[in-house]
Amino acid sequence: MTKTRPLGPADEGVPWTSPGLDRRSSVPLYYQLQELLHQQIASGRFRVGDALPSEGELCRIFGVSRIVVRQALEVLEDDGEILRQQGKGTFVAEPKLDLAAGGLLRVLSTATGGAFDTPVEDSVANRLGSSDVLRIDWLLRLRESATAIAYSFLRPAAIGALERVAIRGARLGSGKPLTVSVDLDHSEISVSTSQCSPYNAERLGIPARAPVFLVDVTEIALLRDGLEAVEVARVIYRSDTLSLQLEATTGGGVQQIAARLSGIAT
Repeated sequence: MTKTRPLGPADEGVPWTSPGLDRRSSVPLYYQLQELLHQQIASGRFRVGDALPSEGELCRIFGVSRIVVRQALEVLEDDGEILRQQGKGTFVAEPKLDLAAGGLLRVLSTATGGAFDTPVEDSVANRLGSSDVLRIDWLLRLRESATAIAYSFLRPAAIGALERVAIRGARLGSGKPLTVSVDLDHSEISVSTSQCSPYNAERLGIPARAPVFLVDVTEIALLRDGLEAVEVARVIYRSDTLSLQLEATTGGGVQQIAARLSGIAT
């Protein structure tokens, strides 16, 4: 495919002079077009809220049919890069949010919840080394939208001030980033797909039995006696606003798979 120079802020108003679509390539024209548009957005040629050229203009600039243009825009829309508004046009969306999948101790500044002491089942007690733990049910919001609901079980002795500030329904940390003196080392994570229960669906604002990502997490921290589990969590992420990514990492000679989630702008 012929390369085009990404346009920068100084090029505003300058048309594409070399569209660069390769009609001899085995890559479909619509996919080539969406990649070129993606490059223009990523390079800053089009910023958040900027309008893209109309479908007709894109047809003229790139010498393609309206079907090709619409297919390209559909790919960008599915990826959360653009917003298409009937009768208004196509606009660059807010960039995706990125967060590591994990328990409450990793997302304290954006969560709300309530805490209470509770006995737990053997599988959780064995991992935390105690049957009497602190349970916090919490809701994660990204851009003011409910994104995940979770149930965390924590070792009270390992989380310091968290027990005192986890007031039911309140923002953890009273709206300020809450620091907990825990040196998190890594997470043990399993990911599966599931269907949301009516109760959780109502809190997340999605239909009952909608598909969700179900993430079981054990947070491992470096404590005085070495590495120990400090939190066991079950986190239910909306799959309509988040995409799951798995990253292979190597630390200390051990290969691990890290789960990350990207929030799609809506």
